[in-house]
Amino acid sequence: MDIETFCREVMKCIQEITDRDTSIDMQKVYKNNGICLYSIVIRSGNEQCAPNIYMEDYFQQYKMGRMSLSQAAYEVVEQRERLKTEKIEPVTDFRWEVIKDKVFCRLVNRQRNRQKLETMPRMEYLDLAVTCRILHGSDGMGIASSEITYDEFDLLGVTEEELFRQAEQNTERLFPAEFKSLVSVIENMLGRQFESDEFVKMVPGSEEWRNKVNMYVLTNTAGINGAAVILYSGMLGQIAKQLKTDTLYLLPSSTHEFMVVPECGSIEDLKKMVTEANRIAVTGLEFLSDHVYRYDRKTNMVEIAG
Repeated sequence: MDIETFCREVMKCIQEITDRDTSIDMQKVYKNNGICLYSIVIRSGNEQCAPNIYMEDYFQQYKMGRMSLSQAAYEVVEQRERLKTEKIEPVTDFRWEVIKDKVFCRLVNRQRNRQKLETMPRMEYLDLAVTCRILHGSDGMGIASSEITYDEFDLLGVTEEELFRQAEQNTERLFPAEFKSLVSVIENMLGRQFESDEFVKMVPGSEEWRNKVNMYVLTNTAGINGAAVILYSGMLGQIAKQLKTDTLYLLPSSTHEFMVVPECGSIEDLKKMVTEANRIAVTGLEFLSDHVYRYDRKTNMVEIAG
């Protein structure tokens, strides 16, 4: 059984356990990097807007024999009810005065999103692209947002320059930057602090891994779409000043964060580190780039280093 057939079978089960005035639809949703996800949308009565319940995790549970079709149906309905109580209402009024404080920037891979980027306002940034999204709401679990295509943009009555200027300002306000050492991030995860060079002794013996002790994590306080922090005005200059260096090496960890290294013995080693992490640890949906970037504090410019 493929995922589309699975969704249709789950929909039949949902119809059996919901009211007659409930409508159930399946959608293909094309996300970042051209990834297609399947979702089920459940609407009650005259509801115009309803959240997508993505089915990939349910499908995996079903394939492993951990969940039946009827169990998946009940889980989907329960998730729909949980989302209903969160009261995150999507924006449907696209007047500029209504949404201007809700637009923000996201950084994506330009090549992998080339078809989708043709349908929306965007700015090129090296091999990446900056797009705009509308924030519908947020909670402890994440944020709800949607991309601004030309369909929405045409309703705003502003220029692309005005849109991106406002989005850049909002992004810094809505998602403040967070810059921490990799060691402190791991300490926080483990709930303990390392003594002296204890962390160095814990990592594998190769020099490549030991250099990670001098690595930093740059993201935002939400931990979502945090790679866009490198676009914040003066941010990289402040970090370079803090680390007492004129050069920073930026390693894309995902769409959510960058790793920052203040010194570099070999660009090829850093590039290998990035490509291996992308292959092993980063999902296709969150992939940003295989490149390593270099920031020069003297010119205040970012370039592809390798």
